[in-house]
Amino acid sequence: MESEQAAALVQENMKTIFTYALSRVSNREDAEELAGDIILAIIQSAPRIRDDNAVWGYIWAIAANTYKKFLRKKSRIHCETLDDRVPSQEDFYGRN
Repeated sequence: MESEQAAALVQENMKTIFTYALSRVSNREDAEELAGDIILAIIQSAPRIRDDNAVWGYIWAIAANTYKKFLRKKSRIHCETLDDRVPSQEDFYGRN
């Protein structure tokens, strides 16, 4: 499949892709980011789609894999935002 065909397919199915993303994440901003990642992955992978009958299976596999990558990326970001400060006894017991 050529990139132009993939772009047209994505444009025709933008609502479906966004709905998929929104069903997987908890807020609209994350859904928009995930949908964008899925669209990018579909367009980049378009040359590897050789069988027109297998397009939807391939697209949903891309969507599922992109969602898994998205979760890994989000968990890394969440872990990296923890501060490096070592808690003291005052943090646990308060001041005397």
